[in-house]
Amino acid sequence: MIKNFNNLDNLMAVGIITNVHGIKGMVKVKSFTDNADQLFEYEPLFDKDGNVIEINKQGIAKELYLASVKGVTDRNQAELLKGTELFINQNQLPELEQGEYYNCNIIGLDVMDKHNNKIGTVIDMHNYGGGDLVDIKFNDSKESELFLFANDVVEVNIEENFLVLEKPSFVGGKKEEEYV
Repeated sequence: MIKNFNNLDNLMAVGIITNVHGIKGMVKVKSFTDNADQLFEYEPLFDKDGNVIEINKQGIAKELYLASVKGVTDRNQAELLKGTELFINQNQLPELEQGEYYNCNIIGLDVMDKHNNKIGTVIDMHNYGGGDLVDIKFNDSKESELFLFANDVVEVNIEENFLVLEKPSFVGGKKEEEYV
């Protein structure tokens, strides 16, 4: 680990060090990128505090990558890195086409209904293999609910900080007409 990156507002998680491997300081890394190998193309990588972490892919173990970390030479040092998220600066990402956005830009958006009323906030995005899911915390609920992004979100406006949700016919124990 070397130097320090000061603009922490613009960081995006691209992976996490999940565990150690062996006695020579190697770690296991899970990639969050669409193409898992892409994680190793980004330089530099940062931890949550802005410290640069230099990793090199050494192999694959099950669904994780084995990597060496610059300056880490034994298992005890590697143990200290377990759970460390790996970030890049968002300006390292490729430009997107019109209407495309990164999931990290969706989190925190206001959720509006079709009548332009704020009904909640996006708290997370998930993808378990069946498509992107948007996790929404509604204003009137302690629980959050998941919606299929492609089916239930009809508009996204990153510049104005909102998305419009077309609620399915049955949500959170209430029928849609109860929301109108």
